Amino acid sequence: MKHLRILVIEDEFLVALDMTAALEHMGYGAVSHAETESSALQQLTENDWDAVIADANLNGCGIEKIGVLLQVRNIPFVIVTGYERENLPAFIRDAPMLSKPVSFESLAQTVRRLCKL
Repeated sequence: MKHLRILVIEDEFLVALDMTAALEHMGYGAVSHAETESSALQQLTENDWDAVIADANLNGCGIEKIGVLLQVRNIPFVIVTGYERENLPAFIRDAPMLSKPVSFESLAQTVRRLCKL
């Protein structure tokens, strides 16, 4: 799993820290974090990712541009949110979803599924 690259897009620092630490503990060697839309778009454009974990809302803004880029680049992703599925924008409503707070076990299962492990 050390060769797999995972990007965590999350604006809440402690939540992002927990997720990245959990992923590193699971054995993923290349785990990065983006806190803003611009940082996420830059990382998605400049690097190859095996999977992305994305908050549905970054500092009060939706993730439409991020979602489009994920779909265009065919990068598997999961949405992490405190919202109900029906309250998500239509373009991500059918995406895999984890509800906050995310458990270590749910995160592990979802990332394995995304990476087809």
